[in-house]
Amino acid sequence: MRRIKVMVFERKNQKGRYMCSNYHEWPSYDDEYGDVELNDVERAYMVWENDTKPANEETYKNWYEDMKNLDKAIKEKWGPDALNSLNPDSILETYDYKFIDIPVSKLEAVLDIEKHGYESEYLKEYYKNDK
Repeated sequence: MRRIKVMVFERKNQKGRYMCSNYHEWPSYDDEYGDVELNDVERAYMVWENDTKPANEETYKNWYEDMKNLDKAIKEKWGPDALNSLNPDSILETYDYKFIDIPVSKLEAVLDIEKHGYESEYLKEYYKNDK
């Protein structure tokens, strides 16, 4: 099984709980599409450079700059007390980042969900028995 390295964020005080961010959602329905050995994952969010380049320290630097720029844009639009702070330094007070390997099929699922939303074939398959 082909794998790719991605960057994920883990809450410092609750191992296995992963942060929300504006990046790519990795839903918890891992079983059918190549499970990853993580305990009690509800949602994880991961960052990578693109489909073929594994994440590394450069990915972290890019994420940090992106978050600084997004935080600045939010504050410019909604004021300094905007509720949705994306300040990377604040995020890193609560979360550690690390690099893990995941199946490429997981990455494909995430990209499909991101592109198609609720029309994603992965979500349709997951929810088809959920009445």
